Amino acid sequence: MDIYSAIVGRVLAMTGGALAQWLTHVFNARRERHKVLREKAEAICEQLEELIRWVTERRVIDDEETLPPFGMLVALQMLYFKEANDEVQDFGYKAAAVLEAISPAHTALALADLAVKELLVKGMDAGVARNTFTTLRNEHWTHISGAMNEFVTASRLVSQKIVTLVEEKT
Repeated sequence: MDIYSAIVGRVLAMTGGALAQWLTHVFNARRERHKVLREKAEAICEQLEELIRWVTERRVIDDEETLPPFGMLVALQMLYFKEANDEVQDFGYKAAAVLEAISPAHTALALADLAVKELLVKGMDAGVARNTFTTLRNEHWTHISGAMNEFVTASRLVSQKIVTLVEEKT
């Protein structure tokens, strides 16, 4: 009977060792996946912040030549968080709406500012031109502000979706 006890003991020890190794591997893989997803979620949030900063700068600078830096955001989303596609797409549409609101505002305000300066140089009363300029500025600012608010809200929705996905996947 001693040999059977020794064989059973060895089998149990080997099974326990293999099971411990397998469980360690499973838990390490799960922890590593959570770490990668968290890092990629942080990278997406950084990209969102960068895009908000970029769009906000466009409010001051009329620069139609520079394209928005959406590439990294879309790449990270497609690789790690495919379920957030609708939110990221909506965020892109909101960014485009802000840019579409900014471009005509720059043009209209630049022309109105030139008109005011021209009247002042001629020594004429620029009150009407100033009123027109103020009205234009207020109208464009209202339109741009609404688009910016929707844009920022869309960025929050992307962040919330990414956080939810990280929690669900880990």
